[in-house]
Amino acid sequence: MFNPNPGPQLAMWKGPFGNAYTRRNKSNSLTIFARSDLWGEILTHIGIDGSNNPDTILEVGAGSGANLQAISLVYGNHRLPVTLWGTEPNDEARTILESTASLATPDTAENLASFAGGCADLVFTSGVLIHIPPERRPLAMREIYRCSKRWIVAIEYFNDKPISIPYRDTAETLFKADFGSEYMDLFPTLECAAYGFKWKRMSNLDNVTWWLLDKGTVANED
Repeated sequence: MFNPNPGPQLAMWKGPFGNAYTRRNKSNSLTIFARSDLWGEILTHIGIDGSNNPDTILEVGAGSGANLQAISLVYGNHRLPVTLWGTEPNDEARTILESTASLATPDTAENLASFAGGCADLVFTSGVLIHIPPERRPLAMREIYRCSKRWIVAIEYFNDKPISIPYRDTAETLFKADFGSEYMDLFPTLECAAYGFKWKRMSNLDNVTWWLLDKGTVANED
């Protein structure tokens, strides 16, 4: 179900607040290396060097494309081809994203209208679900589930109970939760293939938890 009323959060991320975020989080060799280490770990559970590696990957809320650059590096190290797509509602970030993704659209997590059901082998978010209020997250998760042919990855801030904390002195813009459980409660046939945690002190990533979820071979619908 598409959401016709995206709410104030989207307008914030599309405007100066989102522009500032993009400039503050420019990619560099250190961040790309840290993310490539993360993606190497995640993809190992699928079989990056075998026949199961995802051929098409869609990032929802890709920003300026740091994760997709890291994935491209991992695939390049294995001499494997991959098609990378991204969505990003912020114009400034999407302009940068276009240099990495073969398709970059302004779609939002709650409305991935540019993408057909089961269009990508793997669909993921990284630091996106944390910015969607709890009552709206099922809309985004349903869209992500719809677009995924098999794999879903969430890389987000974890808390065993949903909580809201101020972000950049702005209330109701950052939410921690058990996103893996939210996915699996919403879609009971999903299986957790793997999960992990990246400690900031040792990984140069911001204390994120990741979940790799498997749809199996269920039918996809537009």
